[in-house]
This record gives sequence, C-alpha cells and structure tokens, in this order.
Amino acid sequence: MKLYHGSNVSIETIDLKRGRKGKDFGQGFYLSADRYQLQYIQMDELIRQLSFIRPTFQFFFGTKRAIRLLHKIENDE
Repeated sequence: MKLYHGSNVSIETIDLKRGRKGKDFGQGFYLSADRYQLQYIQMDELIRQLSFIRPTFQFFFGTKRAIRLLHKIENDE
C-alpha cells in the first residue's frame, strides 16, 4: 500500500517527538492513502476545497517499531 505525507520538504528520518500531542490519535507520524489530501496547497485552493467534503482515512504510526515497517519511495509522480 502506498501512503503519502503532506510535507513540502523531504523527510529523511521520522522523529515521533516532532508530532503534535493534540492530534487525532496523539503524537506520531500521520500518512494518507489519498496523495492529494495531504499535499501542501495555497490558501485560495484550500478555501475552494473546504466547500467539498469527502471521507478520508489517516494512518497513524506512533511507535519506533511501526515506523520501521515504512519504506520511503522517492517522487511518486
């Protein structure tokens, strides 16, 4: 399964401590199977997309053991 992260920078190592504690499932690393859901977007595009609501799924990785199961794929375009 391919999962995507919405960062606009390359992530070389995942640091679970950088995640915010108040997120949906707690502090950790979040990914989505929808490559377009998490992309960095401009404010006008964000406002346009807020008018359309669709179900999305997040995948949460909150332990070092879970992170070790991930394999990075470069530039999946």
